[in-house]
This record gives sequence, C-alpha cells and structure tokens, in this order.
Amino acid sequence: MFLLDRLFWKIIRDGELTVVDAAGTIHVYGVPNADHPAVTVRFTDAAAARAVAINPALGAGEGFMDGRLIIEKGDILHLVDLVTWNLRWQRDNPIRFALWRQASLAARFDQINFARRAKRNVAHHYDSMTGCMTCFSTRIANIAAPISMISISVSTRRRKPSWRISQRG
Repeated sequence: MFLLDRLFWKIIRDGELTVVDAAGTIHVYGVPNADHPAVTVRFTDAAAARAVAINPALGAGEGFMDGRLIIEKGDILHLVDLVTWNLRWQRDNPIRFALWRQASLAARFDQINFARRAKRNVAHHYDSMTGCMTCFSTRIANIAAPISMISISVSTRRRKPSWRISQRG
C-alpha cells in the first residue's frame, strides 16, 4: 500500500478519494470539491493494490473487472472523472508535468545503446541468419544455373525492338 499511498498523495488534489485497503485501514486523499463527488474504493487483497500501484490503468481496470477493486461510494464514472480531472493536461498542473518529466527521463535512459547489449544483439541476429542464408543461397544457385544458360538478344533494326530468347548449349 506504500506505493499506492505515494501515488495517490501526488495525484489526487481536487476532489476526495477514500481508499480502504485489504487490512481495513482507511486512507483519504484530496480535498472535497463540489464539482467532483467523493469516491470510496475498497481493495479486497494486497495484490490488487500492488497491481494498481505498478500500472494504474491496467491494474485498476483488471481489479474492477475481477471484483478485487470495489467502488463503495460513487461509481466507475465518478472515479474516472476524479482521476482524469487531477491529471488534466494543462501547463499549470504540476502533477502532470512531474509525471511527464519522469516518463521522459525513463525513455531517454531506455534509448541508450550500451555496447555490450548491441554486440549481443548483433551476434544473435547474424548467428541465427547463417543457417537461413546457406539455405537461401543454395536455392538461388540452383535457380541461377539454368538462367545463365539462356541468352537474350535484342534487335533494334525495326522501330519496335524484338526480343529473341535462345538457349546456349
């Protein structure tokens, strides 16, 4: 519940979200707002809370469908409205900027091409391609041999070129 607690403390500012964890402890996030009704959510087990903390969109959806995330006050629309309002895309929203900044740094780190990983990837691809390439090259050699026996001559004496194919023997 620690990860989920930190996540909700950062995200939920406008509107009240009450979370009851698997142990029965009540956590209240945000301040009441007339535009967004209060929502109460109960987790039936710690794994559901952990799934929401790791990947909020997937964990909340799966938990709700499996019955491990129960909405006691309000409904799913109120919960989605509360979360999306607090994550609205505006320059003055510090939460959105902080989340975007973390995602941006993670993406930059993921794009670093480490020499060891690059060498391993190259070796894997080229080593697995040798068997395929030998099979491919023998098929090409079998096809190319009869083709090299054929000569194509083009006569340009007429206005339209005529093609004549003859086999060398």
